[in-house]
Amino acid sequence: MSNTQGIDICPNTNIAQNKGVALMPQEVTKKLEFQLEPQTGGGGMIINTGATVQEPNIPFQYNQILDKLTDLNKYVEEQRESKNEVVKIKEAKNITIGQALKEFITWKQGKFAPNTMSTYITLIKKFIKHIGGEDIKINDINANKINEYRVLLEKKHYSSNSVCSIMISVRWLFRYLFLNKKIDWDFQLIEIPNYESNHFTTVEPEETKAMINNINNKNKFIKLRNKTIISFLASSGVRVSELCDLKIGELKPKERYANIISKKNKILGMIGWDKETKELLDKYLEARKEKEKSDYVFISMDSRKKYTGKKLSTRSVQRIVKQYRPKDSTKVITPHSFRHGLAMLAVKAGVHARHIQKILRHENLSSSQVYMGMYDKDVLSAYELIEKTRDKILNLGRIPSQMPQLVQ
Repeated sequence: MSNTQGIDICPNTNIAQNKGVALMPQEVTKKLEFQLEPQTGGGGMIINTGATVQEPNIPFQYNQILDKLTDLNKYVEEQRESKNEVVKIKEAKNITIGQALKEFITWKQGKFAPNTMSTYITLIKKFIKHIGGEDIKINDINANKINEYRVLLEKKHYSSNSVCSIMISVRWLFRYLFLNKKIDWDFQLIEIPNYESNHFTTVEPEETKAMINNINNKNKFIKLRNKTIISFLASSGVRVSELCDLKIGELKPKERYANIISKKNKILGMIGWDKETKELLDKYLEARKEKEKSDYVFISMDSRKKYTGKKLSTRSVQRIVKQYRPKDSTKVITPHSFRHGLAMLAVKAGVHARHIQKILRHENLSSSQVYMGMYDKDVLSAYELIEKTRDKILNLGRIPSQMPQLVQ
């Protein structure tokens, strides 16, 4: 007569226990059902196990059971260690948003222009404050939560361009986390609103001339320096940060050009300047030799009216431009306005978009093509044709039989 019993496998003790002992958790405990049957001929007992451990009705001895239990115990331990390792990896990846920002700053340091990087950090910190502070874990943040923040900004009547700038900054942070496998969801799920292109301010040649003529300072060196700065901005189209970083060794005064690396996109480019700027620059560099030795072209002065040898700050250049803006002008002129002015002058001169891209050192042609839409000779010719037709109608009182032709 068969006797059916049950045993529990306890991986901690590696032994089989009777049914009276409490079972281990389900993921690490296996239940065996077996039958004890007398073997004919007095050979002892046959143990028939269930399908979970051994094919049914295949006889084997007690020591074979212990070997199987040992193997099973080893397997369970390996699975437990593997699971713990996965948990540790997830915990290591689940850093705080404050830590993520620090890593992002290190990752992108030097890849963005300083002003751009500073703006991104400020806008990201604004988002971090909204979600509850720097101690929030990144795994508790998802694309839906970030997109809800965008909706909130729009409800608070932020301009579309402001919302666009904020969301681009936040997406850069999560782009870093995604590329470094610290988050499992795609950063591209963060929605970016369309950027509304605004009409930019340009400085016309006559306005530049008026500004240079308006510069008057008791200190002759400062007067010459400021005149050179305005003229250099207008004729070369450099960014203000590039102007401040310009070094004497990079200049080719006779040839009227310099090779510089853009701090914005790290592109090596060439800048040039006109004859009027060359005259001012030559005079300035001659006077510059008597001052503090420094590699930088444009140097600053401290509160004691002494030259420090330090490069002029971007803020100082902005103040200079603001100070000498034409009094009768309603334009808000910044150092970048001269860059726009040079681009528009190039368009009016018929310079090809590819050459404008090289002059401005744009990474993408589309950035240069923006200026092409601001001035189109064909559009002006079309308006002239419309004007001539209107005048003929007014003079004749009817539509003329022969219409003016658009000059190709």
